[in-house]
Order: sequence, then structure tokens, then C-alpha cells
Amino acid sequence: MPHTLSPEQLSNIIDIAENAVICTDERQKIILFNKGAERVFGWTAAEVTGQDLAMLMPPRFRPGHAERVAGFQHGERTARRMGERGTIHAVRKDGSEFPAEATISKSAAGGRVILTAILQDISERKAYERELELARDSAEAAMQAKSMFLANMSHEIRTPLNAVIGMTSLLLHTDIDDEQRDYTETIRSSSEALLAIINDLLDYSKLEVGRLDLERHAFEVRRCVEEALDLLAPSASDKNLDLAYMIEPGVPATILADATRLRQILVNLLSNAIKFTHHGEVVVSVSGEPREEGGYRLVFAVRDTGIGIPPHRLGDIFHSFTQVDASTTRKYGGTGLGLTISRRLAEMMGGGLTVDSEPGRGSTFSAAIVADAFDDQLAEHVLRDRAATVRGRRILIVDDNATNRRILMKQALLWGMSPLAAASAVEALDLVRDGHPFDVAVLDMQMPDMDGARLAAELRKH
Repeated sequence: MPHTLSPEQLSNIIDIAENAVICTDERQKIILFNKGAERVFGWTAAEVTGQDLAMLMPPRFRPGHAERVAGFQHGERTARRMGERGTIHAVRKDGSEFPAEATISKSAAGGRVILTAILQDISERKAYERELELARDSAEAAMQAKSMFLANMSHEIRTPLNAVIGMTSLLLHTDIDDEQRDYTETIRSSSEALLAIINDLLDYSKLEVGRLDLERHAFEVRRCVEEALDLLAPSASDKNLDLAYMIEPGVPATILADATRLRQILVNLLSNAIKFTHHGEVVVSVSGEPREEGGYRLVFAVRDTGIGIPPHRLGDIFHSFTQVDASTTRKYGGTGLGLTISRRLAEMMGGGLTVDSEPGRGSTFSAAIVADAFDDQLAEHVLRDRAATVRGRRILIVDDNATNRRILMKQALLWGMSPLAAASAVEALDLVRDGHPFDVAVLDMQMPDMDGARLAAELRKH
């Protein structure tokens, strides 16, 4: 036969427990008070047996506690053993109060209801949590003070730095020799690089303290993209990179948003794309779709053919002051704040920033925003309306870059023109020799074998 525990053995096991174990009858009178309860509360079992359970509660909490226990006792819980866990306030014999984590269960045997409460003193844990909370509040206050100081100092630094840039620009327009010009250009380029870093720090500090506000005004999507491209075109040209953009159907021509911050996002993404791309192209594509709740969701994707990002580092690039590897800043420059700022700005504009990349194949950063359309006109309709003078014209497009050919073909078709595309000067000349008539030609200036100027001269012969 299985061995059963005697009441004395069961009492000894309960007394070994570190936690307080308290049992009451249906009238909430204490009928069991183990050694753990004596250590926690300071009362002896003899002193509390038969007393009301409420004596272990601070006076101000006794009414609510009594109602809670009564509801638990007389509720619909009919199982033999059920538990309810929570934090309560308890009081020791010396009158000191402490928080306790309590598990209350109900059992019924022989028509008698017994409530069992197992309590653990969590004073130390609560004190530790308060210390952590105070430390967090102190750290947040220090962070805010640091960001406020950084924001104010950034303004103070930018003022004289703008003067340095302005004066060096004026100096470059004076009569100076080549050596002086070289020194002056170095001062200006270094000052502009420093100003870019300070601007990033200023925007980041404003974001940290919540002082960066978005404006809302009407502007053309196409103009905003082109202005961003204009700023980076010299850098792309220096590296012989093709820089292009296309706007997909469904994008509103004019939107209500913050053009300055959107352009800042695009400039950051384009700057990174050009910085990490050594050959190939950087292409911006804009797509949009209406939202059920109103407005449009616009996605500005910047695709490059650069070095790419390893999969295990994709999650780190949006962290502040983080680069893909330790040598990135030394090799390419930058603060590691551009993507952080761009992502925060995109989130403030109702969207976000994501990346898709493959090492050695390039990256695509997609910035999504939410904006209202200023009117019902779509970008492709505006272009079509402005193209009445070229509608029906036959156009020859010559470019060795497939992306550029695709964009120009799409643009020409949108204008109602009749386009033909060639990937080389030889292919273009063959089209003309075969009798294809053209009203106008768009030629890439830099192509292998024959540049645009020579191709234009050959075409004029036919």
C-alpha cells in the first residue's frame, strides 16, 4: 500500500518552507501559521491562531482585502484547488509594512472551505526596481541635458563655420596663384565636410529631445527628387556613376508634407549610395498607392550597384554612430548618423526605412512616408499634359546603360512620342542606315567606341 504522510510529517514539511504559508477557515480565521510566516511577520503561531486574517494587513487596505477574499471564497470556482496570484501589502508585528507576492488557493473537504495563502516578502526586489527606475530617470535626464547642450553648441559652431566657407568661396574668386588656390579649396572642402557632420549632430540631438518639428506644405514630388539629385550629381560624376530616377504610375504630382525633411532623407540615402558605389549606377524610383484611411503611401527607393552589406550587419546599420565595420569611417568618412536620422524622419512622416542588400551586388534603401495629395493630378498626367509639343515625334535614344534606356523609353512613351532605343553608337547608326526616320535624338555623351559628339556628327551625315 502507498505510504501516506502523517499530520506531523506534513506540518514539518510546511515549516521547512522559506515562504510564509497561512491557512484560514471560511470565516477568514487563521488556522495554520508556519515557521516561514513567523519569520516574515514576527508573530508566533500561537499569537495569531484564531485571529482574523486582516490583522496581517495595514488598516487602510483591510476593507478591500476582505472583499477580495470573500469574492474569491464564494465565487464560482468549484475546483478542488485553484490559485490567484498578485501583489499585496502586509504588516509585521512591529507595525512595519512591506510588499508581498501572494498566491491564494481554495480547497474544500468534508464540507469545509480552507483558504491557503503562500506569501513571499519582495521588499528587496521592489527596492531594487525603484533603484533601477531612479537610475533610468537620471540617465534620461542626463541624455536630454547632453542633447540640449549639443543642439545649442551646434548652432554656435555653425555660425563661424559658415563664415569660413563663405570667405573661402570669395577668396577663390580673387586673383591668387595655383598654390594658394589649392590651399583655399582644401579649407573650403574640409569646412563643408565638418559642417555636414555638425548638421547631422544637430538633427540627431533635436530628435533625441523631441524638438524637431515637421512642416506641412504643398510641393512637387518630381522637383523634390530632382533637387536632391542635383546636389549629388557632381559626386556621381566624379566617380563616373550613372545617376537616374523614375516615377512610377500612381504617384500624386503634388503632396502635402515636409519637402525639406524628405529631401534630407533622399540626400542621405543618395550620398551613402554614391559613397559605397565604385562603378555602375544609382537609381531613385518613386512609387505610391492610395490608403484606405486616406492619403497616399509613397516609397522612395534608392538602388545602387555598390559593395553591399553582409546579412548579419543589416540590423546594425540603423543604430546611432554604427558603421558596417570599424574601418568604414576611416575609409569613407561620415558619423554613422545619416541612416539613423533618415529612419527617424521617415517614421515621423508616417512610414519607415528598410534595406535589402547583397554583398558585392549593391543595396536598395526604401524610405516610406504617408502624405496627402494636394490635388487629384498624378505625376504622369501632368507630364502628359505638358508634352503637347513633342507628341507624335519620333525619337532615337542611345545609351549603353540599360536603366537609362528604360527610363527614357518610358518617359518618351508617356509623352506620346514614338521611341526606338539603341545600346551603342553602332546600333544607332544601323537603325538610321536601315531607313528609320527620327525627329530628334537623345545621346549619351560617354559611351565606349564612340562618344555622343562623334555619334551626332555621324547621324547628321544621314
